[in-house]
Amino acid sequence: MGLAGGPNPYAYVPNPANWIDPLGLSGFFTPSIFNAPSGSTHTVYQQAIDWDLPVNTRNGIKTNIDLALEGKSPFVVKNGKYSQINLHHSKQNGLGSLFELSADTHQKYYGTKALHPHLPNAHPINPVNRDQFNIDRDAYWRNRAEAELKIRKPRKCGI
Repeated sequence: MGLAGGPNPYAYVPNPANWIDPLGLSGFFTPSIFNAPSGSTHTVYQQAIDWDLPVNTRNGIKTNIDLALEGKSPFVVKNGKYSQINLHHSKQNGLGSLFELSADTHQKYYGTKALHPHLPNAHPINPVNRDQFNIDRDAYWRNRAEAELKIRKPRKCGI
């Protein structure tokens, strides 16, 4: 055998189920860590958001950054129409990863094994606590908007 490269007869067999992407979203999301007010830590798979996108609200036109600073979900434009972003628990696991999914995508795949493997029931071990998650979700959007503002903040030379 020696040190030459080549097949490794001692390696575990890969799991081909990890090779599939049922929603076609590979490369679409960027992982980020969110430390929620509830004490949970989530990996959140974020999508690109146009923070300056104008959105009609009951209180007039606001941008996505305005909405997020209020703890509200921003919007994306899909196929020429506005779709609000849902912060979705992966596989209904209250302690698992979160995905920023457009409402259109969430509705399209609602009830599928990819999004909701336990419907009509909750996750058997870590069900989502909705009251707690509402607080966490608001904080998440505020944090996301504040991070965007920090990126936009002009920097002084040499700092």
